[in-house]
Amino acid sequence: MLKKTLIFCAVIALLLAVYAGAGFYLLPKLAADKLPVLIAEKTGLAVKLQAVHLNPFELNAELRGFSVALPEGGSLLGFEQLTVDIDVIESIKQSGLILSAVKLTKPVASLERRADGRFNFSEVMEKLSAPAAEDEQPPPTAESTDLPILIHQLAREEG
Repeated sequence: MLKKTLIFCAVIALLLAVYAGAGFYLLPKLAADKLPVLIAEKTGLAVKLQAVHLNPFELNAELRGFSVALPEGGSLLGFEQLTVDIDVIESIKQSGLILSAVKLTKPVASLERRADGRFNFSEVMEKLSAPAAEDEQPPPTAESTDLPILIHQLAREEG
């Protein structure tokens, strides 16, 4: 009986170590590498992201040093830090994504109206709102619905 208990405890410890390793190291590395690439593909703009920190036990995420640059130079938007805290219990209860806090530190946005009357972000909006190619669209399902999102506390600092 003692041997089974020790094996059970060892398995639980190993699973916890794998979960922690993936949450603290693997997922932040993947997010920091892939997120700018995905956004750049969708928008056609240069995107930078300095760091991503995740805490898989507290379920919070932090993005640092995010910026989107315009093709003619200059920054379209960015921020120094974005912190998101997820409330898992409430998310399960309400079948949606419940964020207990979202904090944006030092946000920056550069919006300009050009001589032709269009804004400096108009091309990006056209790319994002253009319909996807037929082969890229997933088949519609009867149960496909949008995920409801509720933010309890939204804060902006130094911006």
